[in-house]
Amino acid sequence: MTVGSWRQQALIDSPVQQVWEMVGDPNRYPDWVGEEIAGVTGLPTPEPGAAFQQLTHDPSGTHVVNFQIEELDQDVRAIHLRCLDSRTYLRCALTEARGATFVDMETGIDEGDPDAYRDELTRDFFIRLAQTMLDALDGACAEESRPS
Repeated sequence: MTVGSWRQQALIDSPVQQVWEMVGDPNRYPDWVGEEIAGVTGLPTPEPGAAFQQLTHDPSGTHVVNFQIEELDQDVRAIHLRCLDSRTYLRCALTEARGATFVDMETGIDEGDPDAYRDELTRDFFIRLAQTMLDALDGACAEESRPS
């Protein structure tokens, strides 16, 4: 692992299939990632090689960000996304853990990219991103499990 990536694990107290329905389909990301993601377009069905756009809010405004699903394995519940604009990536794999779900998440920027930032600010960004996403996933799964 380089300074330009971060890997983190969490145990989500929800069944693995419920968590996979959120993680394995980028169309669901606005439901749980946070208000930074306003929507996803161009992805009728998640599949390897599929490209899609994500509407993202940040302090400078709303932007369209282009992504591609590099890998998607329904059997082992793993997804690898790449942002085509920033060269960043997200890898996420889920494992059943006695009725709960073990999540292994990695965020980063391409290792082979000579222009990739390798400083502490970049590392801190990926640490915060992974922690924020895992916390949001845990909260969304808990909310979805509550009786109406």
